[in-house]
Amino acid sequence: SIIEQKAYRDTWGRGLDGYLQWFYETVVLLHELLAETGSVYVHLDDNISHYAKVILDEVFGIECFQNEIIWQRTDPHNDARNRFGNVHDTIFWYGKSKRPNYYPEAVRTQLSPAALAEYSLLELEDGTVVPYTANEDRPGRRFKLDDATWKGNNPKKKFTWRGATPSTNREWMYTLEDMEAALARGELYLRNPNKGAARCKRSYLDQNKGILLQDIWTEAGRMKGGSEYRTQKPEALLERIIKASSNEGDLVLDCFAGSGTTAAVAEKLNRRWITCDLGRFAIHTTRKRLLNIPNVKPFVVQNLGKYERQAWQA
Repeated sequence: SIIEQKAYRDTWGRGLDGYLQWFYETVVLLHELLAETGSVYVHLDDNISHYAKVILDEVFGIECFQNEIIWQRTDPHNDARNRFGNVHDTIFWYGKSKRPNYYPEAVRTQLSPAALAEYSLLELEDGTVVPYTANEDRPGRRFKLDDATWKGNNPKKKFTWRGATPSTNREWMYTLEDMEAALARGELYLRNPNKGAARCKRSYLDQNKGILLQDIWTEAGRMKGGSEYRTQKPEALLERIIKASSNEGDLVLDCFAGSGTTAAVAEKLNRRWITCDLGRFAIHTTRKRLLNIPNVKPFVVQNLGKYERQAWQA
């Protein structure tokens, strides 16, 4: 069929109005199917995203909008001479409720080289502190100094400590007595023991779990040229989304299977999944991809189209 021949291409053919009508009907259905604690992620390019968000706001409610995620989908272009290079797409995240399930600890990102360099001190096993540089091979705990003040105007925490005073509208974390006790316990560290400093709170590298995820994603994989499927998403992108909004055993739906990236990643992450597509080519491509996953669990492929009605066991 024409649809099968044009797999992985938009086939709306009814202009913007037709697409938006279809999009509205689809979003209404997805909203009905979604669990109360569930999320929907809608990936669009800059040609349609601003129209689609209005529809998503209407169906889900503005209060259920969580984030507009900017995903860098390609590397920079060398031919961006007439306008800025277009290297990103938009992903809208909505919850069925105002606070859908979100697991930030599952999607922390690694420290950048600059952030890692801030851990410039090394606490040796005997408690001595030396610079990390030139002592990399010595056993100990690497740490940096964070601010020991925070916003506040509690009179009991506004004082001069060893010559140091919090800045305007900030206060020490502790009372004067507790500051001295924290210093004795090793929670605080002064490069000069006789001179206080706001940045004196020890933060150890081995306790840093990484950076909490922000809404600009530059390291979630790219859509590479030369891929057999022009719009195939990287597994790293789907892994981040699935980990952020689900636990093992939860159900993931992708109603545009394409080459099966969502289903494949969900399978590898031990989620249950349902995926579907209008084209037979996409279904068979997805099936083949899933069967190549080691120890893949059995799944059923159902064709509910006009060609035949049958089910295949994987």
